[in-house]
Amino acid sequence: MLSDKIREQRMRNGITQKQLAELVGMMATCVFNWERGAYLPDSIKLKKIAEVLRTISSYLLGELDDYIDNGVPSYDRDAYGI
Repeated sequence: MLSDKIREQRMRNGITQKQLAELVGMMATCVFNWERGAYLPDSIKLKKIAEVLRTISSYLLGELDDYIDNGVPSYDRDAYGI
């Protein structure tokens, strides 16, 4: 389920909901709602979430079973202590 994959990858990357929200340009309540399955991110946000979480959207959507770390250093992770 998308909500579980987002939470799993966020935790694997050691970032908080607030940090993820800031990195994708959303409010922390959006991440909270994505992770509980109340709302789904649109395709543009999903791609950005995947980049930040160092994976691909296909994994987050459950189309792939294996964890993928694509190593994309697309954001200034040091600024957030990540």
